This record gives sequence, C-alpha cells and structure tokens, in this order.
Amino acid sequence: MHLTESSTADMFFSFMCRSFTKTFYRKETIQSIPTMGYHIGYDEWDTTSDKNVGFRYRNVERRNYFPQWPKCPPKGQCLQSGSIDCSRKINFCHACCDGSHYNGTYLLPPGMFPLVCYPGRLQPTPFAVVYSPPHFLFSPDEVRSTVVGMAPDAEKHEPMIYNHETYSGTTLRVINRLQVNMPVIQSHDVPSSQNMPNVMIPLFWQEATPVFHQFIFNQVWLGFVLVPRLMQVLQFVAIGLGLLLLAILFFLQLRKGDPVKPGRISVLETTSHWLSSTSSNQSGGLRRM
Repeated sequence: MHLTESSTADMFFSFMCRSFTKTFYRKETIQSIPTMGYHIGYDEWDTTSDKNVGFRYRNVERRNYFPQWPKCPPKGQCLQSGSIDCSRKINFCHACCDGSHYNGTYLLPPGMFPLVCYPGRLQPTPFAVVYSPPHFLFSPDEVRSTVVGMAPDAEKHEPMIYNHETYSGTTLRVINRLQVNMPVIQSHDVPSSQNMPNVMIPLFWQEATPVFHQFIFNQVWLGFVLVPRLMQVLQFVAIGLGLLLLAILFFLQLRKGDPVKPGRISVLETTSHWLSSTSSNQSGGLRRM
C-alpha cells in the first residue's frame, strides 16, 4: 500500500447509519511521521446531489425551515411541465419547479443528514434529529443566517479528518466533529410555539479525538521512517564502496604497467632470435670451406 493524493477510502459511520468516501485533505507530519490526511468533504454532505438522494431528510412535518433557500432568479413561463425532475438540484430554480418544495414537502439545504437509526440498531428514533458539521460549515448562508452566532471556520470545524501513515495505512490521528440539530416547528397544540418560526436549532456540537499510546508512534516511526531511511543510506554507501574499489584497482593497474601476456613474442625478441640464427649459419659455412 502507498497512499497518494488520489487515493480514496470508504468508511461506515454508525451514528448516521450510512457510508462515506474519504478523499485527500492535506499532508501533515505527526510525531515525526509523514501522513496523508483524508476528510469527508462537502460532496459527501450535499444531500441535494444525485448520489445522496437516499440520505435526504424526509420532512414528514412538511415545514419550510429555510424559506430563503434556494435563491432563484425571476421565473418565466413553464413550457415543460411533467418532463422536469424537480427533485434534482440542477432544476430547483427551473420555471416548472418551486425551489425546495417537492412532492408536498420541503427539501433541506446541503450539509445536513437526518438521524435515522440508533448506532448499531436499525430502529427509528423517537424524535427528529439532524446532523451537520459544526456551525453549518457546509451549508449555504441562508441556513447560517437563521441562527445567531454561527461563524464557520474550516480549520476548527472540518467535520471528519483521518491521518494515515503513507506506506502502511496506519491511522495515527482521527478528528471527528459533529453538530446535533433539532427542528422546531409552529404547532397549534403548543401555544408557546405559535409565534416561533420553523427553524433548525443547533443543540450542541462535539469534537472527539482518540489518544494513541506513544508506543504506537514509536513502532510506526521505527518500521516506516527510520528503516527505509537506513536502507536508502546503505544503498548509496554500497554504490560508493563499489566505485571506490574500482578506482583502487584501476590505480594499481596503472602503477604496475601493462604486463606481457603469455605466448606473445615481442618484436625485439624475434629480431634477436633471427640475428643469432643467421650468425650460426655463417659460422657453419666458413667451417665447411
């Protein structure tokens, strides 16, 4: 395994009874260990997108919690009635659609997911709860303007961040931030709520970060930081020693000179042998005379 910026990973989040896809966020160094940070980005929280249609808040109470959303320009005449899917985000402001109003109820803006079950139990909750990033980080301004005090900051309120060691994939840090909201509606049965608007009220938000033992960091650093560095250094040392030995052998060869190879006769030896044989022949000829 080698994590890169294009790597993705799927995860199941039990508190929402749904899966998410983690995408690259940023690189960070934790305890001297290089890591790749992945997060659950805006696209995963956008319930108005086509891929998240199944995770939309059902809004059985049929209340418009955000009447200012979406902001649509003046509409013209509808000429395609019946052929436009008004549940799709791209058609919210179409002349044949009515903004967030669809199928007798109202869709919620991006950045919110309903609590549809208990963690680990497929049972409905007794009351409506909507999850979101803190301060409605991934929601439009029309959502944040309904509540006083909303000041989203990506550095402080990014909902889910996971840091992994790049080679082993070991998780070294987890930051989980979540805001719990409750819809409050006007009700004729409750006189005190008759003057209240239909609004999504934040109850609280929490940040959870597990604490890892130092032993884990030490083992990961030893196995995936120190050892690879030593191996890389040893490679260069081995190459350097090899080049040094070649240089020494070449230098010694130059010092000794080019030795005479066995079986090879030099020109000087050939000439000397010819002169000696000629001299012997002349001496023998003189004796016979």
